[in-house]
Amino acid sequence: MIFEELLLSLKNIPAEESRAALPAYFEAVFTLEHMPAVRASLEAYFGAALKPAGVPASIDAVKIAKAYGGIQTGQTLYAGSCAEGADRAFLWPWGNGLAVTVKVLREQ
Repeated sequence: MIFEELLLSLKNIPAEESRAALPAYFEAVFTLEHMPAVRASLEAYFGAALKPAGVPASIDAVKIAKAYGGIQTGQTLYAGSCAEGADRAFLWPWGNGLAVTVKVLREQ
């Protein structure tokens, strides 16, 4: 799977709110019922999460997430590198427990 296919697969999952769908940045809010499909798409591209929810962040995860406001225990970070740059995906669950903001980006 290439980055563009990842973004397309995420766009095809029903979102509660679509915030951005650019060539190098995707942001949407998904309800919990659609999160298994979101995770499957992310894992097909990135493999396992660098920082899964509920696990303390490693030094690498802290360094990567610093530019985006850091990473909390309940959040998830996927990370990968390619010739075009560094790819990142963040899953930020809402405090109400009903939705998750998903951000996927390519740093150039």
